[in-house]
Amino acid sequence: MTAESGTTRRPVLAALPRFSQQINRVLTWAVVGLFVVWVVGNFINAPKQFVSVFLLGITLGCIYALIALGYTLVYGIIELINFAHGDVFTGSMISFFLLAPIDPNGGLGIFELTASTTARTRSSGSSRR
Repeated sequence: MTAESGTTRRPVLAALPRFSQQINRVLTWAVVGLFVVWVVGNFINAPKQFVSVFLLGITLGCIYALIALGYTLVYGIIELINFAHGDVFTGSMISFFLLAPIDPNGGLGIFELTASTTARTRSSGSSRR
């Protein structure tokens, strides 16, 4: 057999990356489709719970984004990661939930806390001058 036979055979494994990309794309769309069906099904079954969980997720996502933004800003300015930010955020949230009264209607009663503090300050006659 000669070295140049006119037709060169590609190895069998050469087609594997193209085949695996196609399988990966199909499986990805299948998982996304199942997820969309699951979300729509939950929304149809319990819309109030879905909206509540959705808003809770958005709220927690915003808190995480603010924490990440704080880390990014500090690292961008001083090029040092300061892990004390987590302690500050955690401590402030714990103290907020411990000090905020619970509203009988299901809220945290932030307005009541502010109003009662203002009323106590004015009724005691103390003024800051």
